[in-house]
Amino acid sequence: MARHRARCRIIPNDPATVHGVRVWGSGTVIRGLTPADWGTFRDIRLDMLQTASTAFGSIHAEWAAKTEQDVRDWLSLMHGFGHMADGRCLAVGAWYRLAGAVRQHRGEVIAVYTRPDARGQGLCAKIM
Repeated sequence: MARHRARCRIIPNDPATVHGVRVWGSGTVIRGLTPADWGTFRDIRLDMLQTASTAFGSIHAEWAAKTEQDVRDWLSLMHGFGHMADGRCLAVGAWYRLAGAVRQHRGEVIAVYTRPDARGQGLCAKIM
């Protein structure tokens, strides 16, 4: 399977965001995910690994066995974002900064997914 890499640039003070939350409509926001969101993220992560098992670098059984602390630790290492609507996470995307003096200004995008019932609305494009 080919891996796709995307280069990201952090845009500080994005005028479309308020306190890290981008509002797209009534009851719908894109916000950063924190370790406190472990249950919400674990739910969509298990869905993505079951629905599109060959698209990711992890397997469903591996994530189903993770403890709450394992998921919290993973989220603390990533810059994750979720498209939330009516208390449910419909789409996610995450990235992490590469290590090293030469590459620290770059990152890799991972764990990008939209639930099947929410596809076709451009949710991941909004996250990115």
